[in-house]
Amino acid sequence: MKIKLENTVLEIVSKIKYLGIIINKNLNFETAHVNYLGKKIRSKLATFCRISMNLTLYMRLYIKW
Repeated sequence: MKIKLENTVLEIVSKIKYLGIIINKNLNFETAHVNYLGKKIRSKLATFCRISMNLTLYMRLYIKW
């Protein structure tokens, strides 16, 4: 089935990222979104772990809360 919008054929995809959320063709969350969030969190956590030893105790406590 081809869908046209203003004389442009729209491509049908199995999943898409829209506003930071990955949804599938049935407009549901799927494991791809959970995996995406996990990767993003691991990256930020790794960065924090690398710099945490250079922070003062006060700064570490402030960030924690």
